[in-house]
Amino acid sequence: MKRVMLLLTGLVACSPAWAKTVPEASGLPAAVVAAALAEADCSWPPEDGAVVSRPARPLGEALMLLEIPCWQAAYQAGSILMAYDPEAPEEARLLRFPVPDGDGFTEKPSLTFPDYNPETRQITSLHRGRGLGDCGSAGRWQWTGEAFALQSYWEKPDCDGKLFAPFSAPEAWRVYP
Repeated sequence: MKRVMLLLTGLVACSPAWAKTVPEASGLPAAVVAAALAEADCSWPPEDGAVVSRPARPLGEALMLLEIPCWQAAYQAGSILMAYDPEAPEEARLLRFPVPDGDGFTEKPSLTFPDYNPETRQITSLHRGRGLGDCGSAGRWQWTGEAFALQSYWEKPDCDGKLFAPFSAPEAWRVYP
């Protein structure tokens, strides 16, 4: 545990030069960011201010997409994503991502290791069930102009020592569609 805490302290202390608090980097009001972090029940970042993981990227039309760290574990981390118009930052909104849940869907306010491609306007996420990466879940969503719609989702519940690599083997473990 002591080593993990030292590692986390080192990661925070060695933040890249572009890592700034959300209001500094995006122009979003601090209260809007705080409300989104609270709504998503985030446990990270520390109280001294939310740090932007990456600079905001074009989402389409006049919108930008901003990734904000939400939680961190020993070997992975999750973020919330906000869509906003730089001309109306007070109207920024927390995005939610549909995932299969039984016979229906539920919406998640955070994604594990989100990866956004501004050219295709797709976002992917990969959540490992444990450090070996032999179980977990993954998804791919497409921006519709209003929200991210689920395109594909994979789950591998059995942690059997065989690597879970859904993007390399897209037909294996697919649960949606």
